[in-house]
Amino acid sequence: MRLFFTMICLLVGMSASAAEVRIKDLVEFDGVRGNDLVGYGLVVGLNGTGDGLRNAPFTDFAVQLATFSGVEQQVRTNQLLENMIGGMGASGLSQLAGWVGMDARATGPAQFSGSPIELAPDADPGADAAELVVLDALGREVTREAISPSATGVEWAGTTDTGSPIEPGRYTFQIASYSQGELTSVRPVPHYARISEARMGFDGIELVLDGGVVVPSSDVTALRAPQS
Repeated sequence: MRLFFTMICLLVGMSASAAEVRIKDLVEFDGVRGNDLVGYGLVVGLNGTGDGLRNAPFTDFAVQLATFSGVEQQVRTNQLLENMIGGMGASGLSQLAGWVGMDARATGPAQFSGSPIELAPDADPGADAAELVVLDALGREVTREAISPSATGVEWAGTTDTGSPIEPGRYTFQIASYSQGELTSVRPVPHYARISEARMGFDGIELVLDGGVVVPSSDVTALRAPQS
């Protein structure tokens, strides 16, 4: 009995001694920090499965992070505009100011407000017939009328082929060329409009025409002094 008790005591002592030995005392790990590292991130999940009241500080931080990202994006946008304007130089800005009040010939939508719109059609050189096609803002054909294939200037009065007035709005124009009864091409028809503003856009110079129509400067094929 005494021998059994002695063995029990020895086993308890060995267990206590082994418990005092830790892995980190026996080996070394490279690249392990001695202190805890805490990080924050923005996680997207299902509605209703996000942060609750118990971790509201993390929610506040996420809102601050998203707000900071929006502000940073706006700052970069402002810097882009400043660089674009700065690259033009003073002479470029002076040239832009000189465009205001001029009549521009441009492709794209034209604002019809009841007054005739001057068009500059250009039919195929070999065409023996041509039609002016008018489309509304949705691209639907409103009317078409025969014009001379050699005409380089046409005034559209804003009426249908039966003479009925067309409602004010934005319209685009096309010229359909024919040769011996066969359709040979359909081209966009530029129009003349007064420039009310010249400004810098993300893709370059933009011109604001009468009626609020905005066109890139690359769509302008001619400038002239105001005709009226």
